[in-house]
Amino acid sequence: MFISAEIRWFWRNEPAPGFRDWFMNSGFHDSQPSGASERTDEYLQNRGETELGIKIRGGFGGVDIKGLVEVKKNGLSSEPFTGPIEIWTKWRSEYIKLELENTIAVEKERWMRMFDTTSADPIEINLEGKQLPSRGCGVELTRFSVKNETWWTFGFESFGTLETIEKDLRSVASLLASRNPPPLRDAVIHSYPSLLNSI
Repeated sequence: MFISAEIRWFWRNEPAPGFRDWFMNSGFHDSQPSGASERTDEYLQNRGETELGIKIRGGFGGVDIKGLVEVKKNGLSSEPFTGPIEIWTKWRSEYIKLELENTIAVEKERWMRMFDTTSADPIEINLEGKQLPSRGCGVELTRFSVKNETWWTFGFESFGTLETIEKDLRSVASLLASRNPPPLRDAVIHSYPSLLNSI
């Protein structure tokens, strides 16, 4: 089982003005995000279900299962990164099968930054050829298409233990908030399961 704390914002068509350039180029001590990775995920169409996500992850075997555990209403308060933090658990099964006629394809192009949170202060790391730290927080910007529409999403996803994941997400969000990000204008907060149920 994998446990995470997450928050994610979505835009239809384009991210907030200046946000993509900020994420790619500024405020990160000249380090670049991991190069764009492209894949297509097949999500189970499960109308009305926003607390469970089941998908075939593009390029991997088996099925990923993700369940919502709790929503922390007193979540982030580091402007512009504000909103509830969601606690999720994830499992992968090589034996569960999904029929593609029951899924919806989501084509993704993703840029990722990774922060090691095992020390007192988060440190951005380059993951090329390296393993994930035992505690950390991924920060991603993703462009994706679904049902002939283009969307963008920006999110934090921390991992570690139940005792550390909220703290680690908050510390990375606070660090990034200090680097002058533009406002998240017109963004809506969702998870992938709740967004796919709304469109």
